[in-house]
Amino acid sequence: MPRLACIDVPELPIQLLLRARPEWARGPAAVVDRDHPQGVLLFVNEPARKLGILPGQRYAAAFGLSVDLHAAAIEPRELDTQVEAIARALTAFSPRVEPMRERPGTFFVDASGLAWLEPSLERWATRLVDALRAERWTAVAAVGFTRFGAFATAQMQVAARKATHVFATAEAEHAFVQRAPLSRLALPAALRDRLAQLGIATVGAFAALPPSGVRARFGAEAALLHDFAHDRVFEPLRPITLHEPARKRIVFDLPVYDTSSILFVLKQVLEALIETFAARDHALASFTLALKPERGGPEPVIATLQPAQPTLDVHLLLQLATLHFERTPPAETRGGIEEIVVEATTVPARAETLALFKDHATRDLEAGTRALALVRSRFGDGAVRRVALREGHLPEASFQFEPIDRLAVPAPTPMLEHRAIRRVLTAPVPLSPPRRHQHDDGWIVHDLQQGAVVKCDGPYVVSGGWWAREIEREYVYVHTLRGDVLWVYLDTKRRRWFLHGELG
Repeated sequence: MPRLACIDVPELPIQLLLRARPEWARGPAAVVDRDHPQGVLLFVNEPARKLGILPGQRYAAAFGLSVDLHAAAIEPRELDTQVEAIARALTAFSPRVEPMRERPGTFFVDASGLAWLEPSLERWATRLVDALRAERWTAVAAVGFTRFGAFATAQMQVAARKATHVFATAEAEHAFVQRAPLSRLALPAALRDRLAQLGIATVGAFAALPPSGVRARFGAEAALLHDFAHDRVFEPLRPITLHEPARKRIVFDLPVYDTSSILFVLKQVLEALIETFAARDHALASFTLALKPERGGPEPVIATLQPAQPTLDVHLLLQLATLHFERTPPAETRGGIEEIVVEATTVPARAETLALFKDHATRDLEAGTRALALVRSRFGDGAVRRVALREGHLPEASFQFEPIDRLAVPAPTPMLEHRAIRRVLTAPVPLSPPRRHQHDDGWIVHDLQQGAVVKCDGPYVVSGGWWAREIEREYVYVHTLRGDVLWVYLDTKRRRWFLHGELG
């Protein structure tokens, strides 16, 4: 029978977090979706689980269970890089490796046909785990016959602190999995909690439920899990294809000082790379330039440029490089360049990327996305951002700026009534307080040209921050003689007035 192994690097984001913060290793720690008290816990370590802290909880609620809890967010790009690195390491033991998209750090590996290479699957699994440990990763390996059985066994090994487990028969795997606790599986938090309230704690207890009742009561996701528990679902292995980054190195006979010559050579390199990528139906996702100055000069200058979307357009890539060189001239500030190294990464190209002609809509979103990529190349990655709403007690915590990767067709929400636009300052501006017994007249809030205060609406009390530093504010809408409406507040703890925004 085909053999399938589940390799689990338990809570990979947690391990990444503890590498950066080793002082958090002995206590409860978690990875959250955003660094905010209302952030949702995505991954937790074993000390946190023992305290009842589970994924899906809010950070503020989990902090109430343990004041020693530490949490932080992990950059998605950093996590994707580590997943690819581990997958590449696993290909030394099997050519067919599939990362689990829903659970970073879990991999399915084809263990069939290894009898001619390995004396036993137990030894093969042990060598695999030891190789990951040499890279400072904690890992477990379960070799079974089904995807669900290997995955559930790996999760039980994490709890039991056992490195490997190999089943001899499919019946032994099925019997073992029935004892697996549901809290160890990658279940949505709401479904996990509902089953726990009903006393259903193991795979066997869940599998005993009638299929029709599971779908009607718990939904399609629970029904899929029920089918997996009864081996009614077959998912073939979908191994990823790992391509080595394409790399080109150009050495000049004499140091080059002008940007035009560098771009001329870069054009030839990119054309050669693009031709190779197109032949295997891939597109360039990003490329890194390493400019090495003449001997005795400063350290090499390395820059990574990324188009708005994977592309095969050489002219667009040269435009990104040109804008980058305008911002940081390669030769004027660093002397002559004697060597260029170009390294590119690719992804499978979409059909429209490989197409020769495109149908242009009235609003060309791709052109707008390319324009944003040019702005980022010219002014830096933080130059293009948008405001995203977030849950927060304080006004400044109710939104944040996030990067824009692609433009989308706007979908405005119909408004039944007119609403004023509130322009919020990035940092509140301190104000001179009104004189004692002075209310609506005579107070110059911010600018002499605005005139004195003629009317005040409020106060509106806003409080929060009890989990770190308690904040209490009394917000007031101040109407000035010129007609401006200012949004100011009194910090009752510090007894100071601040300007926080203005109504348009």
